[in-house]
Amino acid sequence: MEDPAEYSLRRWHALDVLALAHLMLLVDTVVVSLALAPVQRDLHFSAGGLAWVVNGYALPFGGLLLLGGRLADLLGRRRMSVVGLVLFASASAGCGAATNAAMLVAARFAQGVGAAAAAPAALSLVTVLFTEAGDRQRAMKMWSALRGVGNVIGMLLGGVLVTFLDWRWVFFINLPIAAAALTLTPRLVPRIERAPWRRPDPPGHCW
Repeated sequence: MEDPAEYSLRRWHALDVLALAHLMLLVDTVVVSLALAPVQRDLHFSAGGLAWVVNGYALPFGGLLLLGGRLADLLGRRRMSVVGLVLFASASAGCGAATNAAMLVAARFAQGVGAAAAAPAALSLVTVLFTEAGDRQRAMKMWSALRGVGNVIGMLLGGVLVTFLDWRWVFFINLPIAAAALTLTPRLVPRIERAPWRRPDPPGHCW
């Protein structure tokens, strides 16, 4: 049987890993917004089409969150978190390697789908890992603070990457972060029992 003190410490390490992955998803929108001008110049976006670099990520991310959460309950929270991160990282590589506008927008949609799978699974893991009122309150405060932290990091990181490197690095920077999260997740984040199986209702979960 695992020592209670060791298990408690491992929960907080698991929270660190989940927070790192979630912070990456939050930072993405901010850093990309700072790279729109060079993206438009290099890939010849129209003024109207450029909005889809942002909306292509935001729409599936927001629209599929409920479905992603339900699939995490049915298929396994840790599994869905890993699947979402793999899809997000793969799509990030596609964004960075994009040679035209259509390729970038399609990869941004794939990024949004990956984020919609990973984000609710991660939050669900946090609520299950921390069941005591005091620990859960502390964990949720840390989780809620990630949005503000993500905005600050995104502004600083995006400015540095666009100024000193290239707009493609606002996407490539996700790859080492996702690799670290994917490596640590199986070691630190426990498997959580799945919910009883029921047929998913995609229209009902999306709208």
